[in-house]
Amino acid sequence: MLKLGFIENIKEHALQVVQRSPVYDWFLSQQECARFVVDLSDNWPGDSGRGRWFCNNALDCKGALWQAQDSLWDEDIPFEKHAEHLQSFDWLRDLKALGGDMGRLKARDSVRSWIERHPKYNRFAWRSDLLGARITNWIKLYSFFGASADDHFQDLFFNSLNKQFKHLGACLPENYYSFEHLHALIGYIYGGIALQSQETKLEKGLSLLDEALPKLILSDGGFVTRSPQDLVEALKIILDLKTALKSANYPLPAAIEHALDRGIPALRFFRHNDNKLALFQNTQEGNEASLGLVITRGGVRGKTWNSLPVTGYERLNLGKAVAILDTGKAPHSADTRGLHASPLAFEFSYGKDRIFSNCGAHPTDKNWQYALRSTPAHTALTVDHRNAFEIKENNYIGRMALETKVHREDIKQGTLVSASHDGYYTVNGLIHHRSLFLDQTGDDLRGEDTLTQTIETEYSHDFAIRFHLHPTVKASLVNNGTEVLVKTRTGIGWRFFTKGAILTVEDSIYLGDGCNPRKTQQIVLTGRTKSNVKETTVKWALQREG
Repeated sequence: MLKLGFIENIKEHALQVVQRSPVYDWFLSQQECARFVVDLSDNWPGDSGRGRWFCNNALDCKGALWQAQDSLWDEDIPFEKHAEHLQSFDWLRDLKALGGDMGRLKARDSVRSWIERHPKYNRFAWRSDLLGARITNWIKLYSFFGASADDHFQDLFFNSLNKQFKHLGACLPENYYSFEHLHALIGYIYGGIALQSQETKLEKGLSLLDEALPKLILSDGGFVTRSPQDLVEALKIILDLKTALKSANYPLPAAIEHALDRGIPALRFFRHNDNKLALFQNTQEGNEASLGLVITRGGVRGKTWNSLPVTGYERLNLGKAVAILDTGKAPHSADTRGLHASPLAFEFSYGKDRIFSNCGAHPTDKNWQYALRSTPAHTALTVDHRNAFEIKENNYIGRMALETKVHREDIKQGTLVSASHDGYYTVNGLIHHRSLFLDQTGDDLRGEDTLTQTIETEYSHDFAIRFHLHPTVKASLVNNGTEVLVKTRTGIGWRFFTKGAILTVEDSIYLGDGCNPRKTQQIVLTGRTKSNVKETTVKWALQREG
């Protein structure tokens, strides 16, 4: 019997042949060229600096700049994320932020250039997620770049938009388990709202949205990929759609309100007291003002949650201290290409000082992305220099935790969270248990990491427990190398000490914002299990001085 994957590849190849054919292009063109029946708008601020770069044929993708020698549309972009960013037209709002005619005319010329170079189906440019994002941006920002254009541009624009919209309807995802799938569906709904006589397609899109949103925004508010950054982007898209439906005087589906009611508190959960994001699962800190705008527009009030049990995170928040723990839960999404191998990793901050952190994420570079997904790039424990989850060559996750356990106690003296994962079980029979205790003042964080041997073996195993420090924190060994003095940028001193491991301070890197890694330090605890001992335990503590 042929393997299912092989059959799917054959079907995909056959579909590509059909979609590239003149007959399919003729099919897409056989329709009335619908115009807009409602004027929709874009509600997020652009960056005039990025817009100015774009006018000079330089594409800024999340801080990584790529300079074209000539037109951006006439060169093969060597970086996948830049190519996706260009095709999505997300940069239109940056041109709008420039103000005046320079940005407007550049935007109009770019839309025209895209249409002339992509008159029919193209596997990359017409990929469903890029198609959905582009349709959405063209519709939302049309009043900026297209409303004042001549009739020739209008005809060119609407002919292309209608063809893309028709193709998108034919290639909508069958399942919804990623941010890319959401982009495709939202683009289809926007077309249904804005284009004339598309009510049936709008109803179809909203029906699919009713099914998709509960799968994408989980019952505790986290995003299906477990990424705080993906959650932010999803909430922005949902908020925009809510505004668009109201502008068109269309009833608001209950699924949208339910998603916001869950997602906004979850977003607050992932913020440290500097109002920026914790660095879990391919996430950088983000922009404080932008995150605040999402929360404000969401309009959901209430206390910040302590647990996201379905997504797999716990938050300890006492005094001025915040600790956020990834409990290592397997993702609900089938797309694990961005998943970090970081079970039981945590971050710790005090006031606006970040102290323990993960190393972060890189927005564009694949080599950095691969390295930053590894277990050693997190405040976590590694065994035998091996990732806790297997990151395969195709970027998917192979071996991962099959069972995770979490127990939480909120008592008068403080909060205790205990968790475990079996990510190493299939390779060496070990279970990792981690306990975090934060006292009621927030001045005393204590931890315990235990490796439990579940099978009899004659082998011992090396382990390392890393505590990556934020670049604004300085660490130095004191007391004959048995303790570490930690100094934050606000001048607060902390003392770190341990029992059961060798203590060192080593170099590390930080990619919490932008594309350039910053030098920093890490506290590392190393040791070795014994073959005849069932449990190996390391205790550690971080206590505020004075």
